[in-house]
Amino acid sequence: MQYIKQSLEKYIEDLGARLPAPGGGSASAACGSLGVALVLMVSNFTLGNEKYAAYEKEIKKIIAEAEKLKKKLLKFIDEDVEAYKKLSAVYKLPKEERDSTLEAASKEALAVPLDICRAAHEAMQLVKSLLEKGNRNLISDVGIAASMIYSAFESAKMNVDINLKQIRDEEFVNKIDKEIMDMGGEVKRSSSLVIKEVCDRLK
Repeated sequence: MQYIKQSLEKYIEDLGARLPAPGGGSASAACGSLGVALVLMVSNFTLGNEKYAAYEKEIKKIIAEAEKLKKKLLKFIDEDVEAYKKLSAVYKLPKEERDSTLEAASKEALAVPLDICRAAHEAMQLVKSLLEKGNRNLISDVGIAASMIYSAFESAKMNVDINLKQIRDEEFVNKIDKEIMDMGGEVKRSSSLVIKEVCDRLK
């Protein structure tokens, strides 16, 4: 089933049901896609507004980049479901066969949440740009976008971490750990900056 072709109600019902998938990984992609959609909304309400004419070129670039990220994150909603199904099938194998395939399956399973983290990291840079260049009447939406994108990153990171625990390849684990740590630091700093600025403006 492709959830992105289903109703939002169907997705949320299945997410809350006693089903193996969709689960947290898919939900993190959905959360990220909503955050990026808010980036697009603010940008679209900025584009063509005379007050922000000086930023028109930058806003068009933000829209183009956000559209790409939105499509990626929507795709990850379903890709995470499929990745979980594959990993779950490995856990059902006889012990000897499971032990020989679990590491490769775990590497494959963490690819989607890692890509969600990467997309969230890119998206947060767009949110930062909207603090200065976005329509000020939608400043609360900028803050909400930052909150949702940060949540998407942290949620996906948990699924990266849980799969890393099954991997004995130290070089691979260290490489992913470093990438996640570097991205996570930037995402946290940026989200804190944006949310603080938004809250200060709303006072």
